[in-house]
Amino acid sequence: MDVLALPKKLGALQYKALVLPYRLARPTYLADESPLRLGYERALGALDEKAGALFGDQALVTRGAALRKRADVVETAVELEAKAAEHAAEAERTREQGRAQVERTREAAASKADAAVRDARKDEAAEKQRVAKETAQREKAEKARIDAAAQKKAQAAQQALQADQARIAQAEKAVTAAPKAQLDGAVGTMTAAQQEKADADVLAALQAREKASREAERAAERAARA
Repeated sequence: MDVLALPKKLGALQYKALVLPYRLARPTYLADESPLRLGYERALGALDEKAGALFGDQALVTRGAALRKRADVVETAVELEAKAAEHAAEAERTREQGRAQVERTREAAASKADAAVRDARKDEAAEKQRVAKETAQREKAEKARIDAAAQKKAQAAQQALQADQARIAQAEKAVTAAPKAQLDGAVGTMTAAQQEKADADVLAALQAREKASREAERAAERAARA
């Protein structure tokens, strides 16, 4: 994206807000051919064109051109009507033939002015439609990009969650297995100790019995000698 695009757009918006009161204050209550109204609209149109070129706003350029073109067309029509009036005066001197020629010239001038105004309005409407269509397409593309990014982040988060859950389950399994192994070892050690104790008890009983037997034999020998 051009780094100058955003400042230009902001400048265009500020300009539109600044010039809005002057557009609303157009002397539309005056006749179309009023010099004051034509001068005002021509100046406003030229200002829109320059601002649009400066800020890169084609819609603003088109609007200004249409307004200035309308003023030029109406002024041309006024001039043509003035000339038609002169022709009418001359035609009046030449009677019916001159009057017919003036009427034809006047009608042609009015038709030309009307056609020019209609063309200007048509061009302005077409430009507005084009700008609106492009804006809608850009908004749609941006929404699709944002949705795709959000979906990608959600998938990544889900995968990370599943990985964390797997690691936790593995850790829990390892923690559970360690005490079980230790318990099995302790049971084995206890069993071996118990077996050793039992063997020691048997051995001690045998030693005691043997000792008692020897003492009995000695007592019998002493008794025999006496």
